[in-house]
Amino acid sequence: MTWSTIITIAVVIVIFIILFRVFKWVLRLLVVVAFLLIAFVTNPPLEAHHQAVERMAEKENIDMEGMKVEMDDYYIFSLTHSVRGDQRKVIGAGAFTQVVIFREP
Repeated sequence: MTWSTIITIAVVIVIFIILFRVFKWVLRLLVVVAFLLIAFVTNPPLEAHHQAVERMAEKENIDMEGMKVEMDDYYIFSLTHSVRGDQRKVIGAGAFTQVVIFREP
């Protein structure tokens, strides 16, 4: 390597460091926007919530008779609710195409 190559590499590194410090808030904003966009696009539909509840009910041998599954959509995530009569409770959550049931319906 010649001195001119080493100086050129050093100048490029210094320029990138300066640009990163000047525009790091822009980069952070872009990362947050990308994360929110991916979360919005991959929010699971109601059918995924139904399937997750049915899988848990089969696995735990739970009677689902008279139970209705509902979903509250918050655009970047969603909550699964079980409804029996007038009792409504949160039993799971969904995000990034996955639904996790954390409570018995």
